[in-house]
Amino acid sequence: MIKDILLTNPQKALVAAAQKANKKLRMHMYGANIEAELPTIDGFESNSLRELRIRYTRSNKDLMSRMGRPVDKLFSATGGSIYYNLPDAQEAKARKLASDVRNGFALKKWIESYWTPHVKDDPNGMILMEVQNGVTYPTYKASSGYYDYLPKGSGLDYVVFKTTAQDKKAAGIDQSWIVYRVIDDAFDYYVRWQDAEATILWSNTFVNLFGVVPAILNSDIVDPDNDGCVLSIFSEIVDLAQEFLVKGSIKITSDFMHAFPKYWEYADDCTECGGSGFKDSDPCPACKGTAKRGMVRVSDIKLLAWPDKDNPAVTPDVAGYVEPSKIYYEIAVQDMADLEDAMTYTIWGSHKADRTQVEGQPVTATQAFIDTQPVNDRLAHISAMAEKRHKFVLDKIIQFNIAETYAGSSVNYGKRFIVESPDVIWNKYSDARESGASPEVLRDLLTEYYEAKYSSDPVKLAIVLKLMDVEPFVHNTILEVQEFKPADEDWKAKLYFSQWRATLNDAMILSFSVETLVQMLYEATATKDVTLAPPAPVIPTPDSSNKAA
Repeated sequence: MIKDILLTNPQKALVAAAQKANKKLRMHMYGANIEAELPTIDGFESNSLRELRIRYTRSNKDLMSRMGRPVDKLFSATGGSIYYNLPDAQEAKARKLASDVRNGFALKKWIESYWTPHVKDDPNGMILMEVQNGVTYPTYKASSGYYDYLPKGSGLDYVVFKTTAQDKKAAGIDQSWIVYRVIDDAFDYYVRWQDAEATILWSNTFVNLFGVVPAILNSDIVDPDNDGCVLSIFSEIVDLAQEFLVKGSIKITSDFMHAFPKYWEYADDCTECGGSGFKDSDPCPACKGTAKRGMVRVSDIKLLAWPDKDNPAVTPDVAGYVEPSKIYYEIAVQDMADLEDAMTYTIWGSHKADRTQVEGQPVTATQAFIDTQPVNDRLAHISAMAEKRHKFVLDKIIQFNIAETYAGSSVNYGKRFIVESPDVIWNKYSDARESGASPEVLRDLLTEYYEAKYSSDPVKLAIVLKLMDVEPFVHNTILEVQEFKPADEDWKAKLYFSQWRATLNDAMILSFSVETLVQMLYEATATKDVTLAPPAPVIPTPDSSNKAA
């Protein structure tokens, strides 16, 4: 079987399609081999102009980074759970193993750091579980290193890798040999290929303890045009990205050619050659054969004859600058902006809009999705792919280290994606409060605001979310609550909440239950004099530290 695979390369077309897609995506995402994607525009530019265009063209790296930015929300979303399906003692061991799967990376962080970029640039690449010194760990294998492979769903029936000089050196194999690494459900082989014969290097071959090829492809998006291939989350916008690249290259070339004003002047005859362009039968060295003398120094003086009917005055228009037209520049900028918008809508199902003016606020340039539901739907689909890879790696680690007959874990990432910025959510919350939305709606929006604001500070997030359940009338200002005429104890608790909060440190808030904190608040404010002038009301703003007081 191995000889047949190495001899006939049965999935050669599949490998070629996978590698072609990877090469194209890497070009757009990282600018790799960009010159190959910018051929001469026949009939419109010379080779020298194309060289100039390639030299100064900006890659699509920034564009593709913006396209993929919402994927970051997969790993900052709240909620989610992992069920290990193990007894307590074994679960503790599994958790420890998952906290450092490779080079100090916890499993979820490894998925974020290693899988996320390659579901974009190398969908047909794979996560392969390696075994070394009795330890199994995940690695990323690029499709560029394939010789042959046969997908089976998102798994594989077998895979054949080309080996590099470094691979052979690490395995103690002669670097001049042609060697392939072959993995099937029984063995992990190193095979020498010589004179159309395959020789298994048994000293470098090991039993496959997993019983299946321990690998999973990076993507689950089926390619309808190539059976066995899968697609990147960026595959739908590759053609648009190519158009963006080409138009961007034309625009930057135009900028260089036309951005500088062109100087002109009415030139006098050259004083050296008398306007003939020649001196002693050779081109005049002063004017280089042009027969004209230009004003090259500020101190140069142009003497004009008095105007008459045959020579009307031309001053002050004896010289000037030709300013380039802004029409093309404006069209090109708008065209590229439209392309980016089309790409955003293609991937995320929603356009972005500039929120240029918020009532009572200064002008900002905050970008917000017009409709976040399609974005959340697409993120949920990508999240499911991430969960599947997380589960695959976790199950293989547990199967190898803890329980060979392991039934499998259950991995669920959080689905509360905070797509919008904090100020956008705050304005939604403020509008909902003014329109009299129900407490449940207000609570959801305020929670979303805090989750967005403190997405990188889980301690602060836990504190503000807990205090939401402690502060009375959390969605109302002090003046609004005063108009309700609440019970004295509730009024005092609201009135002096900020003062009481200042007496607690973060550790106390985190350690005490909500019920205990409420009791402490009411006890601390019970003796306050309600007839005293209330503190100056705090008007809610996105930067307010006491949520809605």
